Amino acid sequence: MAQGFLYISGSIGLGHVRRDLAITRELRRMDPGVEISWLAGDPARHLIAETGETLLSESGAYGDETAVAEDTAEGFSLNLLGRFALRAPSAWKRAVAIFEEVSAKYPYDLLIGDETYEINAAMGKRPELKKASFVMIYDFVGLDAMSLNPLERLITYQGNWGWAGGPRGKPPTQQDLTLFIGEPEDVPNKRFGFLLPNRREYARRYYHFVGYTFAFDPAEYSDKKKVRAALGYDEERPLIVCSVGGTSVGADLLRLCAASYPHIQERLEDVRMMLVCGPRIDPARDADAGRTARLRPARHVLGSLRPDQRHPGALAPGGAPTG
Repeated sequence: MAQGFLYISGSIGLGHVRRDLAITRELRRMDPGVEISWLAGDPARHLIAETGETLLSESGAYGDETAVAEDTAEGFSLNLLGRFALRAPSAWKRAVAIFEEVSAKYPYDLLIGDETYEINAAMGKRPELKKASFVMIYDFVGLDAMSLNPLERLITYQGNWGWAGGPRGKPPTQQDLTLFIGEPEDVPNKRFGFLLPNRREYARRYYHFVGYTFAFDPAEYSDKKKVRAALGYDEERPLIVCSVGGTSVGADLLRLCAASYPHIQERLEDVRMMLVCGPRIDPARDADAGRTARLRPARHVLGSLRPDQRHPGALAPGGAPTG
């Protein structure tokens, strides 16, 4: 009998879902008969559906962290431990409710969660929610306060206390396998907080490091001139590509890049700038940026070039690598 997996692509934007799709392709290569169903919010669920994957209808009601992030961002700055942390619980609650509904409705042999912290926490409080073995995927370890705000620092310390399981560093209770996308050196070599264990040592003890997950073969794009020719770019003309992720948070950053273009032209007259946006930014609405530099949605720009390809002079917002 074919095994059934439930893959829950969590977090914000599109960075995680691309690696999730790469992981499922490898799972199918290892076991062609495996059946994989998906739960995900916007905008990840649209990409999953476009690739022909089995997206559960319940995804339409899944918690929308991306919308919360966009509503709480200030310009192109988003503090996940500030206003976002205070407003996101409603989205997390919906996500857990949908997960509970799906788990009761469909029998799965394995649950895979990519940074599904809310589901992991819910299973810790209500172990009966876990009806199959659970694999959790991380790409960072521990939280860091981004300001001197006492409330933010309290939230950070409480979160790190729960993450590490207290001063002794307890193993994850609900996770049968914990994967880290990256290498040990990607984990800060410092404590979770006062009296708490070292993050890197904790990760080495309880996580399995799997290296980096790519949705493409980097060797195919090692020839810069060939890539430029394939995309219709002049091989010698200076090119700057400014890209933002799968949310609309980076729209102001694109506008700032566009505003810098005339100043760059003063020094590099022949320079070309391409602004690349995700699905939640409408190029038609950014007329000012479009008049200054070329603004195109990522799905059009990346039809020939995969999203992880790096251009000369590429600028992208974000924190830890999600690949």
